[in-house]
Amino acid sequence: MDSLMIDLFSGLGGASEPFEEAGWRVIRIDNQAHFKPTIVADARFLPLKALRPDLLWASIPCVEFARCSMPWFPDTSPSLDLAHATRAAIDYFKPHTWIVECNRFSRRYLTPLFGQVRASTTGHAFWSNRLLMLPNYCGRKEMLPPSSDRAALRAKIPRPIAQAIYSLSPMWSESNRTASASMALRCARP
Repeated sequence: MDSLMIDLFSGLGGASEPFEEAGWRVIRIDNQAHFKPTIVADARFLPLKALRPDLLWASIPCVEFARCSMPWFPDTSPSLDLAHATRAAIDYFKPHTWIVECNRFSRRYLTPLFGQVRASTTGHAFWSNRLLMLPNYCGRKEMLPPSSDRAALRAKIPRPIAQAIYSLSPMWSESNRTASASMALRCARP
């Protein structure tokens, strides 16, 4: 059976590129058709039947969280609708592994929903049901020249981060889970 990844809020698909290149079945979901996701849908109303993905990745849009850190914006709290939709998707699909990514300003808002931050890199915070070991990527996204797709390019998960996540995926495969369970049974027997 092929490994399955759901890439929620996929945008340009940076998080799922290494998985797709390695032959995983990837379902990209975004509400903006110009990104050419597999499914155009609002995360609050996912049109999917019950699947059991090996990995559910969600890069929750970060604009509202970033604005909370800027003194020139009125003191407002960000909407957590998409974060709650992500939590509902995790609870519904019950993926073997889930990862939620957002900017560093989202920590105080998202930690109550997803638990402790499992990894952080420059500008990114990651929540997961797994321990994550990621490189401290120091890309300079703010240096991108003005363009119509600048926001999408800035939001794209950097290749070194996506590749590092992919390098952890052998630990999530069905055969590895079966082998680990078998090993645990052998070790538990007298």
